[in-house]
Amino acid sequence: MRWLMVLALVGVGCHRKQVSDAYYDFDDVAMAMPRAEMGAADSPPERLEVSSARMVYRSGHALLTHPRPPEILGKVEALAVEAGGFVESAGGRQATVRVPVEGFDSVFQAVLELAPVADKSLTARDVTSAFAETELRLKAARQTLARLQELLAQASEKSDKIELLQQIRRLTQDIDSMERRSRALRGLAELARITVEVDTGGRELVERTTPAGMEWIDDLSPFEAGSLLEGRPLRLPEPRGFVQIDPKGTLDAESADGATLRGGRMVNEPVGSTRFWADAVAERFAPEFEGVERDEQGGFTVLTFVEPAERSWRWSIAVRASGRWVDAVVVHYPSEGHQQRYSDSVASILSGGGA
Repeated sequence: MRWLMVLALVGVGCHRKQVSDAYYDFDDVAMAMPRAEMGAADSPPERLEVSSARMVYRSGHALLTHPRPPEILGKVEALAVEAGGFVESAGGRQATVRVPVEGFDSVFQAVLELAPVADKSLTARDVTSAFAETELRLKAARQTLARLQELLAQASEKSDKIELLQQIRRLTQDIDSMERRSRALRGLAELARITVEVDTGGRELVERTTPAGMEWIDDLSPFEAGSLLEGRPLRLPEPRGFVQIDPKGTLDAESADGATLRGGRMVNEPVGSTRFWADAVAERFAPEFEGVERDEQGGFTVLTFVEPAERSWRWSIAVRASGRWVDAVVVHYPSEGHQQRYSDSVASILSGGGA
C-alpha cells in the first residue's frame, strides 16, 4: 500500500535526527505521498510566519551582603510580585524569582539597592531560532499526524491498522514533547529570571594565582555561562526536561523551573588526564564548600559540591580529557528537589545513554 512507504520514511526520519525528541524528516514524508493524497497538489507548502521581534531570555544574578538574609530575600520576593512576577524557588540564603521581561531592568536595579553588592552578572540569550525551529517541526508533525489518521480511517486490514496506530502513538508522543519545548522557550523569553544570594559577610576572600591554561576553571559559576560557551562546541543530547537554547550551538540548556546545564570544550593545556583536571577543579572550589563528592559517569569524572546548610542549591561539574581537548559540563540545581528530578537524566547523557 502507498501509506506503507510513508510509514517507512517517517520511521527513518525518527531515527535520523534524534537528540532528546524524535524528529521526523517531514519533507521526505511529503514527497512520498502521491499528489492526489496530499490534496491541493499545486499549492506551495505553508510556512510559519515568525515575528521580526527577537525572543531574548534575560537573567541576572546578584550576591549581596547583609547580616539578616531573610529580610533581604523577603524584599526581593516582594519586588518580584509587585512587578507581576512570582517566586520560583527560595530557601536558605537564596531566592530565584521570575519577572516579566519588560520589567527586568527596573527590578534588578531595585535588588542591587537593597544591600551592598559583592558580585553581580547579567546574561541575555537569543532563543528566536530555537523557538522558530520547534514551531516549524511542530506544525509539520501535526500535518503528518492528521494524514496518518486519515490513512487509519481508510485502512481495512488489521495488520495495517496496528502499524498505523503504532506510528500515530509515537508521533503523538513527539508532538507532546515539542509542545513542552515550545512552551518552555516562550516562557524563557517572556519571564526573566533573577537569582539573589545573601551572604552575612563572614567569608574571607582568598586571592589565588591561576596557572596558565586553567583560567576557564576560575570562570566556572553556578549562575553564569562564563567562558564555557566561548570554547569549542560540546555536542551532547539535552537531558529530558531541559530545553537547548540554541539547537546549533554548544550545550546550553535550561529546564522550565530553573535548572541549568552548560558545556564546552577547552584545549588540554597543560596536557593532563581526566583525573588531573578533576583534581584542579576540586582544588579550586572545594574550600568554598563543606565537601566534594566524586562519581564516574561514562568518561566523565563528576564533582558534586556539598553545600553549607544555609544554601539550598546544588552544583556539579563534570570533566573529561581526551587527546587535545577537555570537555566540561556544569549543572546548577536551584534546590534539592531539582537535583532529584533531573540528576538521573543528566547522568544518562554523560554516560552516553541519551536523555
